Amino acid sequence: MVETDLYRAAIDAITVLEDAGHQARLAGGCVRDRLLGITPKDYDVATSALPQQTIRAFRRAGKRTIPTGIKHGTVSYLSEVGSIEVTSLRRDVDTDGRHAKVKYGMGFEEDAARRDFTVNAMFEDRQRRVYDFFGGQQDLKQRRLAFVGDPAKRIREDYLRIMRMFRFWAQRGLVPEETTLKKVETQVDGLALISQERIIGELLAIIGEADIGTLFQAMRNCRLFEVILNESPPLTDRQAQIVVEMASLAEEHRRSARLAIIVNQLPHDELTTTLRRLRVTNYLRWQVTTLLTYIDQIKKLTTSTPREQIMSIIDQIEQGYVGSFSAGFYHIWQKFNEDSNFFDNLAYMFDIEQQFAELRCSPLPVDGAMLIDFLGIEESPIIGQLLERLKDSYRAGQWQSSSEGLALADGIYRR
Repeated sequence: MVETDLYRAAIDAITVLEDAGHQARLAGGCVRDRLLGITPKDYDVATSALPQQTIRAFRRAGKRTIPTGIKHGTVSYLSEVGSIEVTSLRRDVDTDGRHAKVKYGMGFEEDAARRDFTVNAMFEDRQRRVYDFFGGQQDLKQRRLAFVGDPAKRIREDYLRIMRMFRFWAQRGLVPEETTLKKVETQVDGLALISQERIIGELLAIIGEADIGTLFQAMRNCRLFEVILNESPPLTDRQAQIVVEMASLAEEHRRSARLAIIVNQLPHDELTTTLRRLRVTNYLRWQVTTLLTYIDQIKKLTTSTPREQIMSIIDQIEQGYVGSFSAGFYHIWQKFNEDSNFFDNLAYMFDIEQQFAELRCSPLPVDGAMLIDFLGIEESPIIGQLLERLKDSYRAGQWQSSSEGLALADGIYRR
């Protein structure tokens, strides 16, 4: 494993604490990722020091800290290359399904016992020795995701662990056993206690990953989307299939496309309200609603729809959503054929896009300066309007050369 500057900063934090007479080790996700051969994005340190003792130890070493999560025993060491979270060993004495009251002064094994998954309950000292109290290393070898102790009890302590389980499945390929999934099904209603921001953050992380086929079906089996969307109609098998097959979309578009399908079964007058309730960002909400608007527009097309109008819709889709109509939008949404009219119209659009692909990609043979010179007028909004008209007709194959374009513009302007 490559020793990054941030890793060395974490070891520095451990050294400061040990020099002050306390125990300290790397903890949780950074240990898991190092064992998987993944360079951690951040490092956490667990220590026997109480929060105020941690602050004093760093102050005496001439290093800066801030009490980022002092209520939960967390102090951030501000190194030159990034912050390292240092948390006092603890155990939960009371939980309400999301937050816990904690007691400090515990040992490493008792601290590990309060963590969510076995793979997140390991520690590593600065000599690279791993301390594994619940079989996390074996679970990593078998690509298994197991709760520490009874899954139902762990979930009731913090219902967000349901979403974290699916995220680790998606991002690390660690798969829970069937018995674990059965326990999750009995606890999923507890997600109603969790803030919408936390839920949507985890959900977007999950659906942003490419390969989510098996786990997405497991999420459906657990009634996850019905709970998140307030008992809305469940996804159909066809909708779920499309969500899974969106793995081929570019990552930047995958989240919004999948979210659009997940919420598409809602009545459209409830869509914006639901997305706001879920605390979806303004930009993502725009992406989702715009995409569903495109679908509605496509359903309303007919073979008598002007070709330039169809090309304009394709342009909007490319500019505002997928980057490529033929490579992205079409090949995903052609499967959305429960509505035969939508499917037929989409195929018709694809034929037009392919037929005029070269024209669409070619630069317009006429520009604003040419129009001003040819028409003998000053620069004004009329020039932009003329260029839009010319672009539509050019892409529809109605003219090709600069002289033809200028003549057409002259006729439009004089009318």
